[in-house]
Amino acid sequence: MKVTCLYCGKIHEKGYVCPKKPVRKSKSRTKDRSDKAVRFRSGGDWSKTARAVKGRDMYMCRVCLDGKYPLKGEGVSGTAPTGERINFVDLEVHHIEKISDRYDLRLCEDNLITLCREHHRMAEHGEIPKKYLRELAKKEVNF
Repeated sequence: MKVTCLYCGKIHEKGYVCPKKPVRKSKSRTKDRSDKAVRFRSGGDWSKTARAVKGRDMYMCRVCLDGKYPLKGEGVSGTAPTGERINFVDLEVHHIEKISDRYDLRLCEDNLITLCREHHRMAEHGEIPKKYLRELAKKEVNF
């Protein structure tokens, strides 16, 4: 059976893939996230580990708590945008070594740290060194 092609207007056999047919590109949230990493993040193991890491970090941004990397827009006082020194909102668990680079460390608590959204962005862009984050993750939370 032959059909008229929607892309070139010619008549082709049914099932023929016309070279003029546009190729759909997948919409990934970030360019370095593999399908494997996306599936991992939607799993129960990740949810459980992320909760445990946030608990270990006492539901606080570890970088805010340390004070070494102030948030942008802060004054000299080193307070968070909410007026507090430590950020308790919009917390995310950061993989110090990316899943795409070290999949074997995806659930290792020494490779995970609780960060606020802004410090997480800074860490992802390399503005906060991995070595510093690893040291913070290993240290016990002290006030």
